[in-house]
Parts: sequence; C-alpha cells; structure tokens
Amino acid sequence: MLSKTCANLIEFVQKIIFSQDFVNRNRKHSSDFTRDRKLPFSALILYFCNFIKSSYQPELNKFWKILSGTVVARHVVSKAALCKAGKKLEHEAFVELNTETVTYFNEHCSPLTWNGFFLKAVDGSTVKLPDFPEIAEHFGAWHPRLGEPVPMARISQLFDPLNKITHHALIAPKSCGERGLAATHFQHLNEKDLVLLDRGYPAFWLFKLILFHRAFSQNITSIPVASARERVEKAAASRTIGYKSNFTQALSTMRDTIVVLFRGTRKTILRIISDLLETIARAVEPVRPGRKYPRNHKRAQKKFCLNYKLIL
Repeated sequence: MLSKTCANLIEFVQKIIFSQDFVNRNRKHSSDFTRDRKLPFSALILYFCNFIKSSYQPELNKFWKILSGTVVARHVVSKAALCKAGKKLEHEAFVELNTETVTYFNEHCSPLTWNGFFLKAVDGSTVKLPDFPEIAEHFGAWHPRLGEPVPMARISQLFDPLNKITHHALIAPKSCGERGLAATHFQHLNEKDLVLLDRGYPAFWLFKLILFHRAFSQNITSIPVASARERVEKAAASRTIGYKSNFTQALSTMRDTIVVLFRGTRKTILRIISDLLETIARAVEPVRPGRKYPRNHKRAQKKFCLNYKLIL
C-alpha cells in the first residue's frame, strides 16, 4: 500500500514535468524548448532536481550516463549548453512542482499532526553566494572586518517539522528582514496550521497577519521517509530506545534515483519505490532523549558555493 501511494505521487509529478502546459508556463519565451535538443525541458528539470554536489561537467556526464544506461560517463552536453538552457527556464517551475507535491502529500498520504493541527515552523538564515558583481549588486554583500566583501543572501522557509516537508521557501537580498519573509510565507497557511516561531519573530502586525491568513529533490525524499516510518517503528518496538530514519542517508539514496523514477513506467516506479522504502527503513539512527554532551555550535564556517556542498 505504501509503495503504491509513493508510486502514485511519482506518476502524478511525472505527468506534470512531461506535460506541454507545464513547459509553456515555465519557459521565458514561446520559442524556447521547441526544437529537438539534447537537453530538453524535462531533462533540464530532472538534472537540477538530482542533488547536484560537484562541478557542472562531471555532473552532466554522470547524468547522461544514467539516462543512456552506459558504463562510461560520456561528454554529451557541455556546461555552456546547460547555462544557455538554464537561462530559458523560469524558476517558478520548481515552485509549482513543490506546491503540487505538497498538496498531493497532504491529500493522499495521511501526514502527521499534533492534536489535530499541522505544525508549520518558520526560520531564516543567511547564506554565502558565488562572488560575482551581478550577484553582489542584487543580494548585497557582507563586509567583514578583515578581507574582501562577500555576497550574501537571506533565506527563509515554512517547514513542517513532523513530516519533514518544506511548504514554502524564499531567497532574498540580505537587506530583507526575517519578519518580512515570514509574512510572505503566511500567505500559504491554512485554517488547521499551528505556526511555530522563535523569539526573533514576535510582532503585533505579524500575529495579526497570521490570524488574517488562517482561512522538487528534499520533499520528494521526505515522503518515502514518512512512508517508511511505520516499518521503522515496528522494527524498533522491542528495543529499549526509539529509532528513526537517517534523513541524510535517505537524501544520498535518492540521488540519481530521482532521475530514473521520473522517467520510468509504473512497474519500474513500483519496484524502485519498494527498494527505496526497504533501504530507508534499514538506514536508521537511535533517538536518545536527554543528550548528555551538548553539540558544538561554534565550528568555524567554511566558505563554499552551495553547488559544492556534499550530501555524502
């Protein structure tokens, strides 16, 4: 039953990605993605959803190795061609895919709730960006006491901590405040949502806004993890402490698999989902309440571009 539910979700998203209406809504110009190229619209979407963690050309070669089923990763598409194709793609494509995925999950996958409420946590942070003049001009820069200015953006998300689902995410110039971004998130709240905020957010205008609004690569991983929860809990029932799925391992397992999932037949999807659930259910970690030794939160930050941050 769980495998079929996940397979139905994959087929649902698959139909969206390969539909011409989705292409028409999310291309810059009507003439884009009309010719039979090596990097069509659907392949471009799947490439960016595949948890990219290294430089473009090796990732492209590996991507085409998965698509073609060859042993050797060949140079089929150049990184220059990827950049040109990427300029034709609207970022709203990924926003739409995430919205449709979350809606399907809420309606068909029995998400966890707390006392009948859907928990929605809001939190923000800053992130270092690649050092290009255009990026620094748009997002702003952090001026350290020593060294050169560093382009910096503010990020924020509306997150379901029980089901590990991101409902809405934003990246904005550094000058934007966390409360302002939270106000944008609140446009996506529903009547049964219970909002969690830390002490930096409270403001009367923000609370009033909450009352007024009462009326594609991480979430796709979170849903199989949520589906495998029953297996994990059943296997750990006789143990002295609880266990949960290792989400980092799940992300690593989903890498490359996501490409095959969205290009496969229903039979292939069901087989892969079954294997995924089994793998995720086995990759568990103990839940130890009352941690004796506190985590070290004062580690030196490394300067890197997000594309080079390793999953595993």
